Amino acid sequence: MTRVIIIGANGAMGQLMAETIAETQDMQTVAGIDLFPDARTNAFPVFSSLAECSEEADLLIDFSKPTALEANLPYALQHKLPIIIATTGYSAAQKQAIAKAAQEIPIFFTANMSLGVNLQAMLCQQSAQFFGDLAEIEIIEKHHHRKVDAPSGTALLLADAMNQAMDGKYHYQYGRGGNDCKRQPNEIGIHAIRGGNIVGEHEVEFITDQEILTITHHAENRKVFAIGALRAARFLLKQPIGLYSMKELLASNNKKSRLQIEENAAIVTVHKAPFTVSYFARLMKRFANAGIQAELISQSAASQGRMDLSFSIIAGNLRTVEQLIEESSPDISYMIQRGLCKYTVTGSQQIFHSDALNSFLAQLERNFVDILLLSVIGNTMVFFTESEHRLQVGAILAQTLC
Repeated sequence: MTRVIIIGANGAMGQLMAETIAETQDMQTVAGIDLFPDARTNAFPVFSSLAECSEEADLLIDFSKPTALEANLPYALQHKLPIIIATTGYSAAQKQAIAKAAQEIPIFFTANMSLGVNLQAMLCQQSAQFFGDLAEIEIIEKHHHRKVDAPSGTALLLADAMNQAMDGKYHYQYGRGGNDCKRQPNEIGIHAIRGGNIVGEHEVEFITDQEILTITHHAENRKVFAIGALRAARFLLKQPIGLYSMKELLASNNKKSRLQIEENAAIVTVHKAPFTVSYFARLMKRFANAGIQAELISQSAASQGRMDLSFSIIAGNLRTVEQLIEESSPDISYMIQRGLCKYTVTGSQQIFHSDALNSFLAQLERNFVDILLLSVIGNTMVFFTESEHRLQVGAILAQTLC
């Protein structure tokens, strides 16, 4: 159970964070920090400062104000605690302090905890690169009338993402007023609207003479930020010392492996086949003419001009396969293993060199599951087992590689 201290616990976001954590089974709020500790009734103790907090914790989540950073960072450094900083409006000096602290502890720092907003930033980067100088870019952000900073940290996050993708070519124009407001080259216009209870809306427009592309994100309620912070917490707890953001979290999600399971597969092994290109070509041509697709072709090292040749097919035409093998060479021997499951695992990293593969194979051994044919090339692994082990193997794959 991960023990969490919420900084800014009695604020609107602090309360949502506590509510979101209470709905989980792997985290617990052990304390809160707030300038007004008695403002609300909580299921955990709330202190007016970290210095007064007597609870032990594994993680700090900060939904307070930039002015609290001077107390939060030293506490996190002293206790070697990972910290999630989910507040905007920091100065350049404060951002430098955060980066320096990240040399000693894991820190997750982002201008917006929404997963959707960060996907929006990725789309805006791609759009800026696609349009280049053809499009003029404007950002319009809308928030409730209580928001103190403008433009929003998210608007700057979007602008910075596009600027980074375009090698820093843009400068920012915050609103327009006066009699000489003609748009300048390489400009991103940023405009702030404040009113009512708008949770957050960010619209990025790519304007050309012929068309307008608009990429918009709208937050229905503030809990989306608490859910994002929870994802960030689980991510950060697994990371070494360093500074992280939603960019790294989203990238880590892409490292997940994809799994495809095909039933009713078969492995055909031709024993002591002639070790010649002509034989292999003749056999494959016969298969192709009969509409049979052989996959995962594997051969042994040659010995005295002979080799063992294995390949997989999806069962259903096995009798035809047998006839073609028998016709391909006189007195050939072969074996067909029917009723198998074929598993294809594809990831973004080389599976063969990962600790996850070692764990996967060890679990198969403990469960007495044999692999009948295995191929690992780069980031793809294909293997076969008896069909009776399908559910068992799928569960082990989900735990270790997927």
